[in-house]
Amino acid sequence: MDMITSRPVFVLAIAAAVVCGSASGVMARSQAYCDDYARDFANQNSNAGENIVSGAVAGAIGGAVLGGILGGHNKVGKGALIGTGVGTAAGAVNSAAEWQGDYNYAFRRCMSSGSAGNDSAPGSPAWYEYCEAKYRSFDPDTGMFLSSSGSWKPCR
Repeated sequence: MDMITSRPVFVLAIAAAVVCGSASGVMARSQAYCDDYARDFANQNSNAGENIVSGAVAGAIGGAVLGGILGGHNKVGKGALIGTGVGTAAGAVNSAAEWQGDYNYAFRRCMSSGSAGNDSAPGSPAWYEYCEAKYRSFDPDTGMFLSSSGSWKPCR
């Protein structure tokens, strides 16, 4: 009798382990998917180059003016060089913060919705409409778009 009652419990325990194991695999894929999505989103939406260049230009102008005021005509060049370095560093810090903010926004949105904004099945008319609206480079024959890194990626 013990053998008969313990067998269903054993089978139930095995089934529970399989379900829990597969559920954790789904969560890991979901986080990996959302990480990829958030990285692509941040790379496409942050203005890293613009922030660094504008910081350098503003720093150079400010440094030249300050150098001219404090050190006279001879210190304008040195002030501009120092200002360029400080402005470039400030632009880089601003770019990193902007990228991280874009990444965090997209990752949270993806994890909370279960998708990255496209709830339609790949190949459906709604999916094609979504991908064509989201990516100018979307190729409906392949289902891929040209990413900012220059590689082709599937629309999700």
